[in-house]
Amino acid sequence: MAEEPGEPSDGMTQPSREKQQWEKKLSQKCKAVWRRCKEWMGGLPLFAAIAIWAVLGIIVVLVVMAVAWPIVKAVMVGNGFPSYDIICIGVLAICGARLCEYCGRNIARLIKSASGKVAVCLKDPICWASVMIAASYGSAYSMLPPSSSWPWIWRVLLLGLCVFVLSVVLRLLWRPAKERMGKLPLFVAIATWVVLAAALLAVLVKWWGGWPTTSPASGAGVGGATKASAGTNQNNGAFEAVKSALTAVAGIGGVAYLVIKYRTEQREKDRIVDTKVQDAINQLGSDKASTRIAGVYALTDIADRYKDSYRQRVVDILCGYLRSDRETYPLGEDGKPATGLPRSGDADKAVESTILSMFVAHLKKGPRDENGDVTLRQQVRNDQLWCDCDFDLHGAEFHDITDFADCVFEKEANFRFAKFTNISRFSGAKFTGKTSFTGVEFKVGVDFRNTDFVGVAQFSGAEFTGKTSFAKAKFEGKAIFNRLNVAEINTRSTKFLGDAIFRNAEFTGMANFAGAEFTGKTSFNETIFARDEYAYFVGAEFRASAAFSGIPGQPSFRFEKCKFNKISRDDYEWGPIPIPGDNDGLPAGAVWKDFREEDDKDGGTTNR
Repeated sequence: MAEEPGEPSDGMTQPSREKQQWEKKLSQKCKAVWRRCKEWMGGLPLFAAIAIWAVLGIIVVLVVMAVAWPIVKAVMVGNGFPSYDIICIGVLAICGARLCEYCGRNIARLIKSASGKVAVCLKDPICWASVMIAASYGSAYSMLPPSSSWPWIWRVLLLGLCVFVLSVVLRLLWRPAKERMGKLPLFVAIATWVVLAAALLAVLVKWWGGWPTTSPASGAGVGGATKASAGTNQNNGAFEAVKSALTAVAGIGGVAYLVIKYRTEQREKDRIVDTKVQDAINQLGSDKASTRIAGVYALTDIADRYKDSYRQRVVDILCGYLRSDRETYPLGEDGKPATGLPRSGDADKAVESTILSMFVAHLKKGPRDENGDVTLRQQVRNDQLWCDCDFDLHGAEFHDITDFADCVFEKEANFRFAKFTNISRFSGAKFTGKTSFTGVEFKVGVDFRNTDFVGVAQFSGAEFTGKTSFAKAKFEGKAIFNRLNVAEINTRSTKFLGDAIFRNAEFTGMANFAGAEFTGKTSFNETIFARDEYAYFVGAEFRASAAFSGIPGQPSFRFEKCKFNKISRDDYEWGPIPIPGDNDGLPAGAVWKDFREEDDKDGGTTNR
């Protein structure tokens, strides 16, 4: 028996994964409870639902005030701030928004259904705005006359009622007012809003401090002079408040004008860009290759200049072109398409090559080597990269050389049932999102050396006719190679950190897994290996269960220095692989290893 001290199970990554799963389950449960509560409340009569939400809102307000009172009292009272007013404003602004939004929406709908004429269009942002407007005008204490001695709880309820009423009124009047304002010139509309805001502020100032007087009030003696002086100061303060308010409103109106003007210009720019996109699409539909190439450059320029959503739009258009039927009949002696000859895509190679070059230029992202030995030349600026775009190339047929080496795909890369009729390179590429090569056909050789698959990598039903290399590639998620058909594959030193599934695969040539690391469950069930070639697993590591059952025939295997997890010795299925009696239940040349002990020495991780 050959046995070596082994390696660990996952000491650091496993707890983090369990934590993520726990947080995900908790989030799902909270969402489910919230959904049930909304469904239950939706089945109640309107008045009952409003009453329940009102009670819950008051409870929340009281609890928050009880908790926050000692802190606010200690911090604010010493500085002269009315702490209970601050609590009222803050709590109502935070907790009352959803209550007012819900109740206001239902009451507005009720009024609409009764009258049939009132439009309701206001949503969350306006409700929040109404809360902040009400809060900005002052707390419940300041909204009452100075002589009022109402308890704080009534002030809280009064402010909540004002916010609620304001929300309902805004919901009922916003759309009609917006429609009327929309018919006015921009400057007139802004001026109208400024006048309305100034009138509202004037009313509030009148309520709080009275109108300013032209001369001080007369008084008798010293006491009268003092009283007159106080009245003058109060009215002058109100007058200054009106002037400051009008100045502020005018400034806000100017800002609003600029914002609306900017949005108008933005809409005009969008219209111009949409026209450019349409012109470029028309160029792609030309029967001349040179015109189609010009369309590719025009679309690329749009994506680079306007960025944002136009990048994904351009990528979708170019991918759609590659998915289209671009094969044509060759021209005969008379200059017409020879329909009796096989169709070919050679005539479109120049356009295809241009599109692929644009993809590659916008998918190469800075230095890639961790040791700094290799520096990748990034051809575009960071804000012009297309790495965060989805690439849907399912069913596309590539006639020219395809070179995606060192490219970065951060979102979905879909190559399902694509056909690569020429050499293909993906060496050094990184696929962060979902990756699918299901049913893909590589007619010539393909290179996946040093490629990193972060998510699930799907190669089910893929067909590799030429030489295929996954040497030193890394599959961080599940690698699925079911029904794979490959002539000659090299996976030397490849790391399978997730499950590796090769069920029903067929290797018609040499299958080289020398030095590969299988961290997850591995399955070669019912896999067909070439009889005249070896299946090399020399120096490979199987850290979890592995199954070789159902393999037809008696293929030749090489397991010299191959390491199997001693802890999982009962989880291996050997099928037709011969097991010598003197090697402790392992194929010839293989050894048992306790990977937990080795991982403890390396710092507690199996993902080396």
